[in-house]
Amino acid sequence: MADNFFNFHGRLRLIVQAGLGLSVLWLVVVALFFLLAGRGEGGALSVLPAIMIVIAVVAPIALVASAVVGLSMVEQAGEIRELRRALAARERSSEPRPAPDAAVKRLSQQLGEVTDRLAELETWLAARAETIERADQLLAGPPVAPAAKSGDDAAQEGAELGLDAPPGTGAAPLAPDMLVRALQFPADAQDQEGFDALRAALSDRRAAQIVIAAQDVLTLLSQDGLYMDDLQAERAPVALWRRFAQGERGAEFAVLGGIDDEEALDRCAARMREDTIFRDAVHHFLRLFDHRLTEIEPEATDPQIAAWTETRSARAFMLLGRAAGIFA
Repeated sequence: MADNFFNFHGRLRLIVQAGLGLSVLWLVVVALFFLLAGRGEGGALSVLPAIMIVIAVVAPIALVASAVVGLSMVEQAGEIRELRRALAARERSSEPRPAPDAAVKRLSQQLGEVTDRLAELETWLAARAETIERADQLLAGPPVAPAAKSGDDAAQEGAELGLDAPPGTGAAPLAPDMLVRALQFPADAQDQEGFDALRAALSDRRAAQIVIAAQDVLTLLSQDGLYMDDLQAERAPVALWRRFAQGERGAEFAVLGGIDDEEALDRCAARMREDTIFRDAVHHFLRLFDHRLTEIEPEATDPQIAAWTETRSARAFMLLGRAAGIFA
């Protein structure tokens, strides 16, 4: 392309030089003509009008100039066509540019998310291991009193005082009253009745499943500052809970999700969307709570059902059930 550029300008220079040369030559011819004509008899120039003299001198120079400009434009147009063809050929023959690194960025982002999830899982597993160790101590003997805590934090964190033990092999099924007390969890380290209920629940395989699942969600909720004693729940009729336990569903059962704290519901819904560990724990708990309520409903009295629905675990069921949409 550089060679074509220099060739173009060389040809244009030659055209201009040729035009200038012809113009100079014509002026020389005209000058000689007038010099020779002026020496003749009578003066040949006197017979020529002045305008004819101007035309005779200027017209050929103008023609030469027009020819020079015309040839220059033809050369320029040809050069432009050559440049366009050269550019088109280069675009066709050039190698394709490498694709943007969007895939690499997306992969890096996914790896970062996986790393974050693994870190959350490690934290969760570490907490579970500590809970199992505490549960072993609890089943072996009296509970060790933890550091004193006050308010609702201590009440809900009673759910973390050693519940995640492998279920025992108790012979008799756990009585409904004892299960209800276990699902309320100890109020503090001095709540001996609450710890006795926990020991009994951990010795029953069916009861241990729901108690441990409830402990998991209460612990996760406390990480967001959500404590069940802080939440006000509307009481629903026992008859409606019995129908729910028997498998009935519909809009009339929305009252069972008796917690209307919009901020708490929004927190739970957001965490369920973003945290897979939290979402899995919630679904596991909701399923076990529903199944266990279905199992005890035929033999439980109305006061026992009412007490069941007033436990901290039941409030967690109401809150998380509404956030998950099971009462719609």
